[in-house]
Amino acid sequence: AEQTERSQSTNAHLLNLDYQFHRSIARSSGNLWLTSLLDQVFDQMALLRIQTLQHNPQVLEIRQEHRQIYSAIAARDSRKAVETIVSHLSASRDRVIREIERLREET
Repeated sequence: AEQTERSQSTNAHLLNLDYQFHRSIARSSGNLWLTSLLDQVFDQMALLRIQTLQHNPQVLEIRQEHRQIYSAIAARDSRKAVETIVSHLSASRDRVIREIERLREET
């Protein structure tokens, strides 16, 4: 029970860090529409994101994707930033699809 609580706390912390990372990028764009859209997407996908994190050992992969995005932005390399963001979004989409399929198989 204690390990489950600790795991849930860690998952909640990781989800918050993920949200803050994405929100920081959206806010730095100065595009209020993008920030609002991001908030809506994250709200709508909250449960699925929790499920994905609990059943997906790829947290380190996600962290690496975020580091690559951050490095490209910090280096002001717009081509690399776009490339890494597109790659991250594609990988995230694939993770979500796998989780949806896994959930369907359980029911």
